[in-house]
Amino acid sequence: MDELAKAVQKKYIEDLMSKYPIHRFIILLIFMLSVYIYDVENNLRLVDGVDEIKVSFIFDFKNGLLASVTIQQLFVCLVLTYLTSWLYGCLSEYIFKLLSKSTNFDDYTKKITENVDKTKSNDNFINYYVSRDVSQELEKSRTYIKSTHASGEMLFSIVIALLLGGINIQSVDFLLISAVFCCVIFIQWRIFTYYISNFIPYYLTEKTLLGSTAKFGDM
Repeated sequence: MDELAKAVQKKYIEDLMSKYPIHRFIILLIFMLSVYIYDVENNLRLVDGVDEIKVSFIFDFKNGLLASVTIQQLFVCLVLTYLTSWLYGCLSEYIFKLLSKSTNFDDYTKKITENVDKTKSNDNFINYYVSRDVSQELEKSRTYIKSTHASGEMLFSIVIALLLGGINIQSVDFLLISAVFCCVIFIQWRIFTYYISNFIPYYLTEKTLLGSTAKFGDM
């Protein structure tokens, strides 16, 4: 019975993490900390408030951060977490489309597909087993892109958390916001270059070996 309970618990956690990745919990924590500093501590600046917060306070479930945030504030933080995810997705899509216009990538993908077509076997069974090796490398590339996006989304949440200070934001805060936002933009550029050089070749190779069609921008 204990083994069954552990198995159910493990499956529940896996399903939860697949639908709500760990970095979203971190973003939620960032907003909870921000709300606590702005509202509970009545601190007008997030940077000043963070200096006064101890790490033990964040992980103290009895008298720490979670015990200090109200249900209403938690709801606001959940909304901010969703809003951050949506805005970051829009920003990522916009930058991807913007960078995609810099070069004719249709010719690039067409050339890769043609090269794979020339070298692949006439035996679909052989092509299938070759594609399995390619799929492993493709999954590594997909994991890298997802984890890098997660880092970018967390940095983007810091930008929003700082902006919550409103009219109390000082010039130093604007410099910090600009620096963090530049890091977010750099991450988008890094993901795009990685997508071109690592992901696309494996992706097109896999699809071509399996007899499927693919285009630039697919994941």
